[in-house]
Amino acid sequence: MKNRIKKEMFVFMLMLTSFIMGIHAENYPYRSDVLWVTVPNHADWLYKAGEKATVEVEFYKYGIPQDGVTVVRLPAMLYTMF
Repeated sequence: MKNRIKKEMFVFMLMLTSFIMGIHAENYPYRSDVLWVTVPNHADWLYKAGEKATVEVEFYKYGIPQDGVTVVRLPAMLYTMF
């Protein structure tokens, strides 16, 4: 009897944790004031080895496109850290 209650409590807590984690999982934080969008020169983002990729970056603040924003290219190591 006690094992059954422990098992049911474990399953309930597992389901509750999964539900809460699912609520917080988002690709884009909806409360952010800024958004940046990258547009590649290949629609499928596929490039051949050695082919130069060109990406256009659009920056929006409160949904309004911003002009005069400078994009700084950081070393690839910093991209993987975030």
